[in-house]
Amino acid sequence: MFTTDLVPFGMPSSLNGLLNKSSLVVDATVQEVLPARIMSSRRLETDIKIKINAVLKGPRITGPVVVRQFGGSIGKYTEYTTQYDLMKVGEHYIVFLSVDDRPGIPPIAGARRYAPIGEWHGLFQVLPDNTLSLPEATPDAIRQRYQKAPLDQLMKDIQQASR
Repeated sequence: MFTTDLVPFGMPSSLNGLLNKSSLVVDATVQEVLPARIMSSRRLETDIKIKINAVLKGPRITGPVVVRQFGGSIGKYTEYTTQYDLMKVGEHYIVFLSVDDRPGIPPIAGARRYAPIGEWHGLFQVLPDNTLSLPEATPDAIRQRYQKAPLDQLMKDIQQASR
């Protein structure tokens, strides 16, 4: 097992910053976690297929969307970051995304590839009681406002910021 700390410099520390950096913001449910792969940096990366429930910002997408996350498992070897947990099938998220157009990534038939803004800054998990859960490494200003907040609060703030 291997752990790593990923620190994306210059990442947004506010909802407006997340929205400005995002090319796509969606309400989504995790459909499938694909097998991890070894990247050229010799680190594991896992693709997550998500089903879009609603597009909150960006183009209307009807086909599959794949979100990449660092970490995963191959055989008995597991690699994870200390900043966030990998998404799991059935989990519900509001996800702030940017296009993932890195060369050399294997295509997934008909799917568009995206990455969460700041790797974890753009991951807002919606719990069964419709409150939010954010990774502990989320910037303080975002975490203080949205950790355990009702989903409605985030949706209202996104609508106001998008005007």
